Amino acid sequence: MPRRVVFCIATLAWALAAQTPGRTLDAIAAVVNGRAITTSEVADAAWYARLSQRLSAAPPDAPAPLTEADRRRALEHLISEILVEQQAGYRPGDGARVQAQWRHLAGVAGGEANLERWCARYHLVPATVRRIVGEQLGVLAAVDARLQSQAQVTSSEIARYYRDEYVPQARRRGLRPLALAQASPLIREILLQRQLVNLQTAWLTRLRETARVRILRP
Repeated sequence: MPRRVVFCIATLAWALAAQTPGRTLDAIAAVVNGRAITTSEVADAAWYARLSQRLSAAPPDAPAPLTEADRRRALEHLISEILVEQQAGYRPGDGARVQAQWRHLAGVAGGEANLERWCARYHLVPATVRRIVGEQLGVLAAVDARLQSQAQVTSSEIARYYRDEYVPQARRRGLRPLALAQASPLIREILLQRQLVNLQTAWLTRLRETARVRILRP
Protein backbone atom coordinates (compact mmCIF):
# COMPACT_ATOMS: atom_id res chain seq x y z
CA MET A 1 0.00 0.00 0.00
CA PRO A 2 1.59 3.34 -1.03
CA ARG A 3 2.40 5.78 1.76
CA ARG A 4 -0.16 8.26 0.39
CA VAL A 5 -2.94 5.64 0.56
CA VAL A 6 -2.01 4.69 4.14
CA PHE A 7 -2.03 8.39 5.09
CA CYS A 8 -5.43 8.87 3.46
CA ILE A 9 -6.89 5.88 5.31
CA ALA A 10 -5.60 7.23 8.62
CA THR A 11 -6.96 10.70 7.82
CA LEU A 12 -10.37 9.30 6.87
CA ALA A 13 -10.53 7.24 10.07
CA TRP A 14 -9.71 10.35 12.09
CA ALA A 15 -12.39 12.37 10.31
CA LEU A 16 -15.06 9.73 10.87
CA ALA A 17 -14.13 9.38 14.52
CA ALA A 18 -14.25 13.13 14.99
CA GLN A 19 -17.77 13.25 13.54
CA THR A 20 -19.07 10.51 15.86
CA PRO A 21 -19.32 11.60 19.52
CA GLY A 22 -17.81 9.07 21.94
CA ARG A 23 -16.10 7.04 19.22
CA THR A 24 -12.45 6.05 19.83
CA LEU A 25 -9.94 6.79 17.09
CA ASP A 26 -8.51 3.60 15.57
CA ALA A 27 -4.98 4.44 14.47
CA ILE A 28 -2.55 2.41 12.36
CA ALA A 29 -0.03 0.51 14.50
CA ALA A 30 2.06 -0.96 11.68
CA VAL A 31 2.11 -1.63 7.94
CA VAL A 32 3.33 -5.02 6.67
CA ASN A 33 4.01 -5.16 2.93
CA GLY A 34 1.24 -2.61 2.44
CA ARG A 35 -1.24 -4.27 4.83
CA ALA A 36 -2.17 -2.01 7.76
CA ILE A 37 -2.58 -3.31 11.32
CA THR A 38 -4.80 -1.09 13.46
CA THR A 39 -4.40 -0.39 17.15
CA SER A 40 -7.75 -2.07 17.81
CA GLU A 41 -6.48 -5.28 16.19
CA VAL A 42 -3.43 -5.13 18.44
CA ALA A 43 -5.59 -4.56 21.52
CA ASP A 44 -7.94 -7.44 20.61
CA ALA A 45 -4.99 -9.79 20.09
CA ALA A 46 -3.39 -8.72 23.37
CA TRP A 47 -6.62 -9.16 25.35
CA TYR A 48 -7.22 -12.56 23.74
CA ALA A 49 -3.70 -13.65 24.74
CA ARG A 50 -4.46 -12.53 28.30
CA LEU A 51 -7.79 -14.38 28.27
CA SER A 52 -6.17 -17.57 26.99
CA GLN A 53 -3.63 -17.46 29.81
CA ARG A 54 -6.34 -16.99 32.43
CA LEU A 55 -8.75 -19.68 31.25
CA SER A 56 -7.15 -22.15 33.65
CA ALA A 57 -7.87 -19.89 36.64
CA ALA A 58 -11.19 -20.09 38.46
CA PRO A 59 -12.64 -17.59 38.89
CA PRO A 60 -10.74 -15.24 36.60
CA ASP A 61 -9.42 -12.11 38.24
CA ALA A 62 -10.14 -8.60 37.03
CA PRO A 63 -7.47 -8.00 34.37
CA ALA A 64 -4.98 -5.18 34.73
CA PRO A 65 -4.68 -2.68 31.85
CA LEU A 66 -2.64 -3.76 28.87
CA THR A 67 1.06 -2.95 29.12
CA GLU A 68 3.37 -1.83 26.33
CA ALA A 69 4.93 -5.31 26.44
CA ASP A 70 1.47 -6.90 25.94
CA ARG A 71 0.86 -4.72 22.90
CA ARG A 72 4.31 -5.37 21.43
CA ARG A 73 3.90 -9.15 21.76
CA ALA A 74 0.46 -8.95 20.16
CA LEU A 75 1.75 -6.78 17.33
CA GLU A 76 4.63 -9.17 16.60
CA HIS A 77 2.13 -12.06 16.55
CA LEU A 78 -0.11 -10.19 14.09
CA ILE A 79 2.87 -9.36 11.87
CA SER A 80 3.76 -13.07 11.73
CA GLU A 81 0.16 -13.98 10.88
CA ILE A 82 0.06 -11.46 8.04
CA LEU A 83 3.38 -12.69 6.62
CA VAL A 84 2.01 -16.25 6.60
CA GLU A 85 -1.21 -15.02 4.98
CA GLN A 86 0.72 -13.23 2.26
CA GLN A 87 3.15 -16.07 1.55
CA ALA A 88 1.13 -19.25 2.04
CA GLY A 89 -2.36 -18.54 0.75
CA TYR A 90 -3.88 -18.32 4.22
CA ARG A 91 -7.61 -18.84 4.71
CA PRO A 92 -9.41 -18.49 8.05
CA GLY A 93 -10.44 -21.73 9.76
CA ASP A 94 -13.88 -22.99 8.73
CA GLY A 95 -16.94 -22.48 10.89
CA ALA A 96 -17.04 -26.04 12.23
CA ARG A 97 -13.47 -25.90 13.55
CA VAL A 98 -14.00 -22.44 15.02
CA GLN A 99 -17.16 -23.61 16.76
CA ALA A 100 -15.37 -26.69 18.08
CA GLN A 101 -12.65 -24.49 19.59
CA TRP A 102 -15.29 -22.15 21.05
CA ARG A 103 -16.98 -25.16 22.69
CA HIS A 104 -13.60 -26.23 24.08
CA LEU A 105 -13.03 -22.78 25.57
CA ALA A 106 -16.56 -22.80 26.98
CA GLY A 107 -15.91 -26.18 28.58
CA VAL A 108 -12.78 -24.84 30.27
CA ALA A 109 -14.65 -21.72 31.42
CA GLY A 110 -17.51 -23.75 32.88
CA GLY A 111 -20.12 -23.07 30.22
CA GLU A 112 -20.82 -20.69 27.37
CA ALA A 113 -22.42 -18.08 29.64
CA ASN A 114 -19.29 -18.05 31.79
CA LEU A 115 -17.07 -17.77 28.72
CA GLU A 116 -19.05 -14.76 27.52
CA ARG A 117 -18.65 -13.12 30.94
CA TRP A 118 -14.90 -13.81 30.82
CA CYS A 119 -14.76 -12.26 27.35
CA ALA A 120 -16.45 -9.13 28.66
CA ARG A 121 -13.92 -8.92 31.52
CA TYR A 122 -11.17 -8.93 28.93
CA HIS A 123 -12.80 -6.30 26.71
CA LEU A 124 -13.80 -8.82 24.04
CA VAL A 125 -17.06 -9.92 22.46
CA PRO A 126 -17.71 -13.52 21.30
CA ALA A 127 -17.61 -12.50 17.63
CA THR A 128 -14.10 -11.09 18.07
CA VAL A 129 -12.91 -14.25 19.85
CA ARG A 130 -14.32 -16.41 17.07
CA ARG A 131 -12.60 -14.23 14.46
CA ILE A 132 -9.25 -14.50 16.22
CA VAL A 133 -9.65 -18.26 16.65
CA GLY A 134 -10.49 -18.62 12.95
CA GLU A 135 -7.43 -16.59 11.95
CA GLN A 136 -5.15 -18.65 14.19
CA LEU A 137 -6.54 -21.94 12.89
CA GLY A 138 -6.03 -20.72 9.33
CA VAL A 139 -2.44 -19.71 10.03
CA LEU A 140 -1.66 -23.07 11.66
CA ALA A 141 -3.13 -24.92 8.67
CA ALA A 142 -1.14 -22.77 6.23
CA VAL A 143 2.10 -23.34 8.15
CA ASP A 144 1.50 -27.09 8.30
CA ALA A 145 0.74 -27.26 4.59
CA ARG A 146 3.91 -25.32 3.79
CA LEU A 147 6.33 -27.11 6.13
CA GLN A 148 4.92 -30.57 6.88
CA SER A 149 6.70 -32.23 3.95
CA GLN A 150 10.05 -30.81 5.09
CA ALA A 151 9.89 -32.48 8.52
CA GLN A 152 11.55 -35.89 8.41
CA VAL A 153 12.41 -38.19 11.33
CA THR A 154 14.82 -41.11 10.94
CA SER A 155 14.94 -44.37 12.88
CA SER A 156 18.32 -43.38 14.34
CA GLU A 157 16.84 -40.13 15.68
CA ILE A 158 14.01 -42.07 17.32
CA ALA A 159 16.48 -44.51 18.88
CA ARG A 160 18.62 -41.65 20.17
CA TYR A 161 15.64 -39.90 21.75
CA TYR A 162 14.52 -43.19 23.30
CA ARG A 163 17.96 -43.80 24.80
CA ASP A 164 18.89 -40.27 25.85
CA GLU A 165 15.55 -38.72 26.83
CA TYR A 166 12.61 -41.11 27.10
CA VAL A 167 14.19 -43.89 29.18
CA PRO A 168 15.98 -41.57 31.68
CA GLN A 169 12.81 -39.49 32.17
CA ALA A 170 10.67 -42.58 32.74
CA ARG A 171 13.10 -43.95 35.32
CA ARG A 172 13.32 -40.62 37.17
CA ARG A 173 9.53 -40.77 37.55
CA GLY A 174 9.65 -44.33 38.81
CA LEU A 175 7.97 -45.68 35.67
CA ARG A 176 8.84 -48.73 33.64
CA PRO A 177 9.86 -47.60 30.11
CA LEU A 178 7.97 -49.01 27.16
CA ALA A 179 9.91 -51.03 24.64
CA LEU A 180 11.37 -49.04 21.76
CA ALA A 181 8.86 -50.48 19.29
CA GLN A 182 5.94 -49.42 21.49
CA ALA A 183 7.29 -45.95 22.20
CA SER A 184 8.38 -45.20 18.62
CA PRO A 185 5.07 -43.71 17.29
CA LEU A 186 4.86 -41.22 20.15
CA ILE A 187 8.56 -40.34 19.89
CA ARG A 188 8.21 -39.81 16.14
CA GLU A 189 5.35 -37.36 16.75
CA ILE A 190 7.36 -35.47 19.38
CA LEU A 191 10.34 -35.16 17.06
CA LEU A 192 8.15 -34.10 14.14
CA GLN A 193 6.62 -31.34 16.25
CA ARG A 194 10.08 -30.17 17.30
CA GLN A 195 11.17 -30.01 13.68
CA LEU A 196 8.03 -28.12 12.66
CA VAL A 197 8.63 -25.53 15.38
CA ASN A 198 12.22 -25.08 14.22
CA LEU A 199 11.19 -24.89 10.57
CA GLN A 200 8.45 -22.37 11.38
CA THR A 201 10.84 -20.19 13.36
CA ALA A 202 13.40 -20.19 10.55
CA TRP A 203 10.76 -19.52 7.88
CA LEU A 204 9.20 -16.60 9.78
CA THR A 205 12.66 -15.16 10.38
CA ARG A 206 13.36 -15.23 6.64
CA LEU A 207 9.98 -13.67 5.85
CA ARG A 208 10.53 -10.91 8.39
CA GLU A 209 14.01 -10.16 7.01
CA THR A 210 12.67 -9.59 3.49
CA ALA A 211 9.36 -7.94 4.45
CA ARG A 212 8.62 -4.22 4.40
CA VAL A 213 7.46 -3.62 7.97
CA ARG A 214 6.86 -0.14 9.38
CA ILE A 215 5.94 -0.04 13.05
CA LEU A 216 4.25 3.25 13.83
CA ARG A 217 3.25 2.60 17.42
CA PRO A 218 3.32 -0.40 19.82
